Amino acid sequence: MIQSFYPNYMECGLDGCRTTGCSCCSVDLNIKSRKKKILEEARENIRVVKQICEFYKLPFNKFCSDILTSSKCKKHKFWDKFEDTKVCWYCDEYKKTIEKKEGK
Repeated sequence: MIQSFYPNYMECGLDGCRTTGCSCCSVDLNIKSRKKKILEEARENIRVVKQICEFYKLPFNKFCSDILTSSKCKKHKFWDKFEDTKVCWYCDEYKKTIEKKEGK
């Protein structure tokens, strides 16, 4: 199943799709050449979500609309995802870290 899909990740021009699994089992898929595989994986994701909603007796459309509505944290909990970027644990908002120059 798809873990992440990033068509233009952080405005740096990187794009791709990553499937679930550990570092040796997950796969990076090229979003331009592997469209069919990505769509197959996305259908699996939706199937699993539908089963979960049925089990918990949640309306599928309401569940999806809640997910698609972006929500912002009142107080972010950032962690260092990359060397120059911090990401919030809860809402995935990111910010660039500025390295302080030593000297004057």
